[in-house]
Amino acid sequence: MVIIPKLDLKNGKVVQAIKFGLNANIDFKILQEDPLQLCKLWRSEDAKTLIINDMGGSGNSENKKAILEIIKNIDIPITISSVSQSIEECEYLLNNGVLRVALCEYPLSHLEETKLLVEKYTPQRIIFYAIVHYDKLKYYGKILDINIFDYIDLIKSIGATRLIYGDNDWIANNKSANFEKIEKILEYSKMRVTLLCGAPNAKTLIELSKYEKYGLDSIILSKSLYDNNFPCQEIWRIAETSQ
Repeated sequence: MVIIPKLDLKNGKVVQAIKFGLNANIDFKILQEDPLQLCKLWRSEDAKTLIINDMGGSGNSENKKAILEIIKNIDIPITISSVSQSIEECEYLLNNGVLRVALCEYPLSHLEETKLLVEKYTPQRIIFYAIVHYDKLKYYGKILDINIFDYIDLIKSIGATRLIYGDNDWIANNKSANFEKIEKILEYSKMRVTLLCGAPNAKTLIELSKYEKYGLDSIILSKSLYDNNFPCQEIWRIAETSQ
């Protein structure tokens, strides 16, 4: 299963902060100010791909500048999710080195435009994400009037083959994912699925790996990764601070 570190960008800076002991020789908070250096750190720790959540959208030039700098200097695929509702913005990113753009709300109001985007760039590059709250889609704090299963039907009707899926229950509380809910999504969608959070520790991560054969091929980690909740991370941090 592929582990995908997540960066939330706001005003050109990373929202998450890596935690480490007070006696560390490196102030990891500095990496919040420099997204490129944080990406280089994840790459040095063998990240195979990254996802960046652009919290400013097309109107935030600082985020765009940081994203373009990362693309230019990092040799692994980058996926962008964004609050932007602009096809032009999606095409700009895809034409400038981004591997994938992840959409959520846009197809609900612009289905035909989204279909054309999928046809032009392929379903491997236009993917979709759904964060749910009691089975309803939740988009930046707003509950949408569509359930996850209807949403899956909608995006599959325009050729979608990959879904990023998470539930507010485990995302908001940084707890283990609900396996029963994951099984339902995998069985219903028959898509390649990336889980959003839901692995607060190595034990849960190992348990989730059994779903790979059913289509769960990757997981996006945020808080649990930045909090160093996995055994190998302590070794990495000690090595990094002793340099």
